[in-house]
Amino acid sequence: MGNNRCCALNCTRTKKNSPQLHFHRIPKSSYKQWVEALRNPALLKLTPEQLYNRVVCSEHIPQDGYNSKRCTSLRFNVIPVVPDVESSADCAAVVDDPAVAVDLAGSAALVDVDDSGLSVDLTGSKDCTLHALSPSHGVEPNVGNMRHQVAEAIDASNSSTVTSIADSVLSEEILGSASTSNSDHNYFSMDCSEGPQPTESKTSCFVTSTPKRPARKLVRRGYNRCKKMPAIPVVPKKNRTPLEDHLLKCAVAYKREAKQQRDNYLRKCQEIKELKTHKEEEALAFLQNKVNPRFFKFLVAEVQNFRRKPQARRWEQDVLADFESMRQRGPRCFRGLPFTKPTRKTLKGLTKKVHLEPGINRAIYEMVGNKAAAMSPEDRVCFVVFDEMSLKVCLSYLEEEDDIVGLADLGSLGRRAVLAEDVLVAMIRSVFGVWKHPLSFWYTNKKMTALDFSNIFQETIRALLEVGLDVRAIVTDGLQKNIAAEHLLGATYEDPYFFYQRP
Repeated sequence: MGNNRCCALNCTRTKKNSPQLHFHRIPKSSYKQWVEALRNPALLKLTPEQLYNRVVCSEHIPQDGYNSKRCTSLRFNVIPVVPDVESSADCAAVVDDPAVAVDLAGSAALVDVDDSGLSVDLTGSKDCTLHALSPSHGVEPNVGNMRHQVAEAIDASNSSTVTSIADSVLSEEILGSASTSNSDHNYFSMDCSEGPQPTESKTSCFVTSTPKRPARKLVRRGYNRCKKMPAIPVVPKKNRTPLEDHLLKCAVAYKREAKQQRDNYLRKCQEIKELKTHKEEEALAFLQNKVNPRFFKFLVAEVQNFRRKPQARRWEQDVLADFESMRQRGPRCFRGLPFTKPTRKTLKGLTKKVHLEPGINRAIYEMVGNKAAAMSPEDRVCFVVFDEMSLKVCLSYLEEEDDIVGLADLGSLGRRAVLAEDVLVAMIRSVFGVWKHPLSFWYTNKKMTALDFSNIFQETIRALLEVGLDVRAIVTDGLQKNIAAEHLLGATYEDPYFFYQRP
């Protein structure tokens, strides 16, 4: 059967001889219902992947099964119409529920169940018929005997394909219908006799009984069988054979053993995790008094975060501040550190919390004063460096602060109604020590006078003297406005210094 031919039973339409029809693929969501409705026994031998490539012509689709009048898009719950099968020599029997007829891949078998009993007709070298008996024949009321009798019929028929009947049809249809009633039981016996092979073979028909339950949903991909074991279907004990009892006990034992193995594995994993944590704590406690406290913080952060993904790492504020300080001092050296470092986004989030404005930032000066309190008098001796750099002239709006940035701003000295062309930065550096630190910035313009710069110099020196630093010099470039500002403070070429009253 090709992919261009309708796969319904007794349908010979193809895309070539019926171009006026539409051909629809068997849907993945309801392929079991479609296969049952199409009644084609050849579809039973195909895998679900092969079924998805088979097509059905629009003659078998009901009119209300389309989403539009063009008859191209099917509804999600549409089922093809069961084709009419005429009673002729090509089909030996058409049965209704609860009668069942099953294809045997070459031979034919008819399993008929009604109120009077069950009849099995096997086409082969031997004729075997299963008749119904009444309770007067002395047979115990055990429906499970039927499976044993059908197995004997399978051995008598010498047909390997009949096994599918006993496993699929009888277990699902016959036992399912027989076990629903506890009052009216039919008891069976097998009568097998030699007989000539029939000259005419019966054409098999597909199962016509409707399913008793809806088809199960397809198992989603990536289903973890280790986490959720499938339940073992249990048949009532009175309906089970000795072999079924043995297999059920083995399945239960294997499931219990698998659960124990899984629990043991999870327990061992937890023990290993606790042991690693205990060993790490012991190692850190041993190194706490043997290394520098600042390095010990880096070591603790490394132990806590080196196994985690960047999004799952957790850092303390002082460790983040040290990392940001190292990054600001030397970005290339910071990238080469062998530690597990915070991401750039994390460090930017830390600096984003610091609110800086043009002029004197008291928080920075207080921090510098706290550092200076622990220094020696020689290390407190410092000088201030002022330098300007060009900026791109533009205006921008800060939504968080509700402010416009881009105008000349001198902090406490006021803003000017001109665009900022340069930025003046002040940095403090030790004379005898090796430390330095940025202090303040101001947005300036080329139209500003020397008086504005002299006021900035005096304001910076006053703030540094208040926090306890000893300022001895000012360093600037040779611009005319800087030299004029120093002259206003009292410095000349002959006497390059000026006096300032300590607060």
